[in-house]
This record gives sequence, structure tokens and C-alpha cells, in this order.
Amino acid sequence: MLSPDIFSAEWVITLYYLLVLATIIVVAKIVSTLAAGRTLRGEARFLLLAPVLSISSWQQVVLLGKPDKRLLLYKGMIFLPLLAIVFLWMPTLTSGMAWWIRSYLAILPFWLLIETIQLLVQLCWSQVNRSVPAISQHPLMAKSVADFWGRRWNRLFGDWLRQVCFQPLARQPILALTVTFIVSGLIHELLVSLPLWLVYRVNCFGWMVGYFLLQMLGILAERQWLRQSPRLNRPFVWLVVLAPVPLILNQGTLLIFHLAILS
Repeated sequence: MLSPDIFSAEWVITLYYLLVLATIIVVAKIVSTLAAGRTLRGEARFLLLAPVLSISSWQQVVLLGKPDKRLLLYKGMIFLPLLAIVFLWMPTLTSGMAWWIRSYLAILPFWLLIETIQLLVQLCWSQVNRSVPAISQHPLMAKSVADFWGRRWNRLFGDWLRQVCFQPLARQPILALTVTFIVSGLIHELLVSLPLWLVYRVNCFGWMVGYFLLQMLGILAERQWLRQSPRLNRPFVWLVVLAPVPLILNQGTLLIFHLAILS
């Protein structure tokens, strides 16, 4: 067990997160490979080098042109300074606030963090003239809760969940949806709730699963009642995704990503 005597507690929880994440990445790639009927030896390049979790996503890597590289550089000139400002000022500015308020305030910085990680991955792969699938696909353009989670947000895990959890059960869509969101919630529990308990002995187990079960219910609700009301779809998306955000951008998430400090 890592000791706060060696590292500050803020970094210990981040290190736990990274260790769990690395383990999940390895396991996820192996499962994706086997689920696709491939051999581990035959897909060694995917297992060792791919910045994606699903072997189907790996097959979407394409050549990158000079205009694409320039665009990535321009985006880097914007996102990297903004991210630095957020990390320097937000923890101090929100110190003393209730955790649920900090959660809502962290929505924009967390989105910025995801965009920056995506940008860094794409910049690294641009050095070998390759473009990898984006982690997020314009999430603000989501037309429904299903569109947000199915196409727009965190394709890194989303494509893997579709391949491994949803597609094998697609003939029973409600079961497939339930299994997909429960697995997603359990992965987040391992990434956030477990490190939070190990380092601070704060119990948030169940929060992540609860959040994703609410997303599943949102998808079922919009399919049942909002198909004929397109004007209500987009407000409903953000009600479902953002209203329960303290469940997922909870104390553990904010501490892991250094978006808050204990007060």
C-alpha cells in the first residue's frame, strides 16, 4: 500500500487511480481482442501500442495530413494554457464550498481536461502521421441521452462497452442497456470510489453505479415519451446528464484530478 508519508495524500489517490486505470486498460484490451475472435499474439501491436480499448476503434486509425496537424497545434495553444489556469486557480477558489457545489463548478474544467487529454494523444500520434479516433465527438451537439452516451462522450470506453457488453446482447436491448451501464458504473467505482476509500476512508461506493443507472432510465424514458417531442429532447439530455453530476464528479473524482482541495 502506498503511504502518505512518501507522497501527499492528494498524489497518493491519483497514483492509485493511475494504477487501477492501467490494470483496466490491459484487461479491457485483452477482453476486446478475445471477444473479436482474435489471438493475443496476432494483435500484439494493438495490445502494446493502441491508445484505444476496442479493437474496432483501432481499425479506425487513419492517415493525418498537414492541415490536420496545424489544427491540432492551434487547439493545443488554446487548451493547454486554459487547463493550466484551471488547475492553478479552481481548487483555491472553491475551497470551503460544499462538495455538491464544487461538482457543478467542475463540469467545465473536467470537459476541458478530457479535451486536453484527447488533444495530447492526437498530437503524439501525429508524429507518425496517424489520426486516432477522438475521445469525444462534439458532446454539446447531443440530440438525446442515447446519442450523448452512444456516440458523443468518452468513445475510449464507449466503443469498448458497445463491443463487449451491448452487441452480444443486442437482441434483448433493455438487458443490453442495463448490463452496459452497470459495467460502466462498476469500472468507475474501481477508478474513483476504491482509491477514495483506500486513501481517505471516505465511502462513496454505489454513487457511480447510481449515476449510470439514472442515465439508463433516462434513455428508456426518452424512448417511451419523447420520440414525438424533439424540442424537449435536448433540454432532457442535459437534465439527465448534468442534474445528478455530483454522483460522478464527487469528492473522489475532484481529488484525483486535483480540481479541489480538502477544506
